[in-house]
Amino acid sequence: MTVSPGASVTAAVRSGAAVDATITANAVLPAGVGTQTYRDREPYTGDYEAVPSRHEQVFATAGKSMQLDFTVTEIPYYTTTNPSGGYTAIISEE
Repeated sequence: MTVSPGASVTAAVRSGAAVDATITANAVLPAGVGTQTYRDREPYTGDYEAVPSRHEQVFATAGKSMQLDFTVTEIPYYTTTNPSGGYTAIISEE
């Protein structure tokens, strides 16, 4: 089947039916639309690990290629018993 530029294709598919299709577009996209791969992007050169903070932290990753996973470290947290017979949660290092 050949579809002219600007035309649409509509098909009815029964519930639960499998659909297998290949769509090839022979069109020119405007510059920057759907043509950039991660290899074309500027690499991210900042830190790949963050320590939680009371203040907002922004890492300039938008539109950049990252080579590793970004990790937010664990917040140090532990509990201890207190004189009232309950527990005290401490959010910091021991």
